[in-house]
Amino acid sequence: MVKASRPVKNLTNAFSSVWCRCVVILGITTFLGVAIAKNWFRNNSWLDLSQNFWGISFKDWLELMVAPTVFAIAGFLIRQLLEKQEEERRQLEERREDERRKHDALKDYLDDITVLFLSDNWAKAIQEKLEKREDKSLSNKTDNQKVLAIAKARTLAALNELDKGRQVQLIQFLSESRELFNFTFPGRGIKLQDADLYGACLSGADLWKANLDSAILMYANLDSVCLSEANLQNASLAQANLQNASLAGANLQNTILTGANLQNASLVEANLQNAILTGANLRNARLTVANLQNTNFERAHLNNTELADANLEGSNLIGANLEGTSLWQTNLKGTKLSCANLNGSDLSFANLDGADLAEIDSNDETKWRNAKGLDTAINIPASLKPRLINLGVLSPENTTEAQDK
Repeated sequence: MVKASRPVKNLTNAFSSVWCRCVVILGITTFLGVAIAKNWFRNNSWLDLSQNFWGISFKDWLELMVAPTVFAIAGFLIRQLLEKQEEERRQLEERREDERRKHDALKDYLDDITVLFLSDNWAKAIQEKLEKREDKSLSNKTDNQKVLAIAKARTLAALNELDKGRQVQLIQFLSESRELFNFTFPGRGIKLQDADLYGACLSGADLWKANLDSAILMYANLDSVCLSEANLQNASLAQANLQNASLAGANLQNTILTGANLQNASLVEANLQNAILTGANLRNARLTVANLQNTNFERAHLNNTELADANLEGSNLIGANLEGTSLWQTNLKGTKLSCANLNGSDLSFANLDGADLAEIDSNDETKWRNAKGLDTAINIPASLKPRLINLGVLSPENTTEAQDK
């Protein structure tokens, strides 16, 4: 009996909806309109509103059809408006509930981690770690060491639960204490796209494979941080401290590193295509096999930097300091080297096809052995040409107007 009544109930509900009623009334209106029009056309009485159709005047027919149609459409629009308002109210309530949940999660985490940090076991665990007496196996960990494991696990859980804004608050809180940050922050693989970490202190953090796409890290302290294979595309690291940082294999495309300190940093096989490193400090940095295509190194400090096998095609090195830098087998095709300091640099086997060498500073210690493409390089200083010819890397017949464009 129940099963038999369900189709009837569903049909009743369907016809009771404003939309269905609107469709039915419009259908009836259309039918009557067509019938009246046919009768009207047949009598050729285009302007005679007093003639009757089935005993009812045309004016009465209009009143009969228009009123239900208007009410049906108005009811439909009101229903749609009410449903939209209800949906917006529901979404707002869900957002508020989500905000409350995340707020409570951050508060609970800060309370818990503070209790752990102030406990006696925490101090003893840190002492054991510093003395390298910790047990590597979880089953044999002391109560002191378990405090650190619990703290790191809670930090990871909180980071996964919080939104980006509160993740930043959590990181800023941890970074206030070097000890707390070092032993609780599980940075590996963390996702912090678009995060605002302006001036954050993350020195020594393990951010291997972290996603920091479009993150703001201006003036941040990233000394000795591990960012190997991390994604820093479109990030802003202007004036950031990346001294001794590991960025091997990292993606730094379109990244802003203006004035950043990358001294002794490792950028082996990193991708810095279209990055901006104007005035950056890269002394003693390692950029072997790195992709530096169209990168801006204007006035950058690249003293004693390792750039062997790197791709610098189309890069801007105007006024850069490359003293003592290894450019062995480096691709410098189309590179702007105007006013660059190449004293003591090694350009052996480098490709200088189309490079601009206007007013470069070089000395007898600069190595040009087997350098390629110098015949098509432009603006080679006149004082340097005899030496390049003697080394056999520049043809005498090519020291012409093409060289001095």
